[in-house]
Amino acid sequence: MSTPWPSACRCWTASPSARSRKVAKASTLKEYPTDLTKAEDHIKAVCERMRDYGKKVREAIDTTDEAGDADTADLFTAASRTADKDLWFMESHLE
Repeated sequence: MSTPWPSACRCWTASPSARSRKVAKASTLKEYPTDLTKAEDHIKAVCERMRDYGKKVREAIDTTDEAGDADTADLFTAASRTADKDLWFMESHLE
């Protein structure tokens, strides 16, 4: 099934599978580095991925809103608010 929705919405267009390998393969987030040893580097890596995730969720808000699906747009809005708040907390450790 083809859909114009961004990748954040695609999880709802196929049959669900919670297998970590399948989820990781379908993820559009940059792979987490395995060679980091300093806490600050880990925080920076998490923040980078959180920013990317937030951007994708905001795209999903616009897409679902334009499609007339206000309920789903509201769900993505709540997810976006939580992601933005969590990113803010993470970034505060870098100051």
